[in-house]
Amino acid sequence: MEEVNQALRLAIQDLTSRLADELATKYLWEIQLREVRSLNESLQARVNELEALLDERTQPAETDKGGQA
Repeated sequence: MEEVNQALRLAIQDLTSRLADELATKYLWEIQLREVRSLNESLQARVNELEALLDERTQPAETDKGGQA
């Protein structure tokens, strides 16, 4: 009976250790995902800014059209 109890204790310790490792890995992935999402948002904001600047500089000015007509 003692051997069975010892085997069960070892199994529980092993499962507990695995669970702790898996949770730590999960939390690290969540942190990395948040960081990537934040970076993505920053990059998207910069893309939007640059696209607006490009549009501003490549579209003819309204005053140029009105003055030539």
